[in-house]
Amino acid sequence: MKRDVVLPRLHALVAALRNNGARPAPQDFIDALRALEVLGDQALASREALRATLECTLARSLAELDIFDRV
Repeated sequence: MKRDVVLPRLHALVAALRNNGARPAPQDFIDALRALEVLGDQALASREALRATLECTLARSLAELDIFDRV
């Protein structure tokens, strides 16, 4: 995984989620990063895999899933 590319984008996503009412905790950010590391290039090669990974780690409720979908 290309951390220098992924980290800024993941930070931006978390900031956008927070700005739109979601409450991802710092641990959620770490969990998302770890999940992406485990999946490696597979997560980055497939938009669906990337989205599912980030949804599972950053959205804590159905309401936050709706926010994730909008962001």
